[in-house]
Amino acid sequence: MVAYSSRKRKRKWRIVKHRFQRVPNPQCIARFRKYIEAGGTKQQKVDNVDIYVYDQFEHARHNFLSVHDIDLRRWGLKKARELNLNDFEASEGWLWNFKYRHGICSRKITKLVTKKVVESQEEIYQSAKNFVLETNKIIEGYSPNQVLNTDQIGVELEVHGGRTLTHSGEKSTWGSVRSLGAATHAYTIQPIITMDGCVLNPLYMCLKEVSGRIGDNVKKNLFHAKNIVLTCSKSGKLTSSLVTYWVNQCLIPNLQSRTLLLVDSLPHQVHPEVYKGLKHFEYRVIPPKTTPIIQPLDV
Repeated sequence: MVAYSSRKRKRKWRIVKHRFQRVPNPQCIARFRKYIEAGGTKQQKVDNVDIYVYDQFEHARHNFLSVHDIDLRRWGLKKARELNLNDFEASEGWLWNFKYRHGICSRKITKLVTKKVVESQEEIYQSAKNFVLETNKIIEGYSPNQVLNTDQIGVELEVHGGRTLTHSGEKSTWGSVRSLGAATHAYTIQPIITMDGCVLNPLYMCLKEVSGRIGDNVKKNLFHAKNIVLTCSKSGKLTSSLVTYWVNQCLIPNLQSRTLLLVDSLPHQVHPEVYKGLKHFEYRVIPPKTTPIIQPLDV
């Protein structure tokens, strides 16, 4: 419309109105011409800023990069300058509305990963997909109670929260626990479940003992459960010998006429020597870094 009315041969308003009947008056053409020269209306530019900032946010979080309010404002101001939107200030109001509109909030980072892990995400997902496809074909030859999954689960002796309400502006936020050692890895349990959802007995439990053995005084006051096999280590984690002990005490009693075991890639439990001598037994190792998305005891 603007081009039609702006040709060298100036057209009368009556002719333009006949061609573009929804245009109410000549001032609209002048306003449209101004918008085109400016690269769009102010609202269109603000919308473009919004799209650009959200794209930058999505790209950063896809790569697990930390994003803060100052980053959103910086991206907004950068795009606004490119669009000659000089009165855009990335104000507190704009920032609040942007985060509300896109469902963005501040969260505590619960896991740190290296750049290498981020770059290999596609490989990890593809590895998980291939493992599932291959394993599903193998599982067809087993009944549900013959397919087992086991996992080592670290448990904190004293559970504590990672967030708290406190005073605004507080420089350092502290939390209280009875023992720092108890707030980290305290003991390990290793359950076994079947494909049809049954938890098998006995449960394997490895306590953390500084000496690497359970003291006599502890043994006297220790509750003895028939469905728990109890052992210990200095770290509270399983060593190669303790994995072998788990095989003898927990796995072998639950073997069927045929058994398929799915395990993660912890070094001590994937070595063929651990399962040497087991008949009608097969095990498959879940690929590294894929257990959070495909291992039954994690998912």
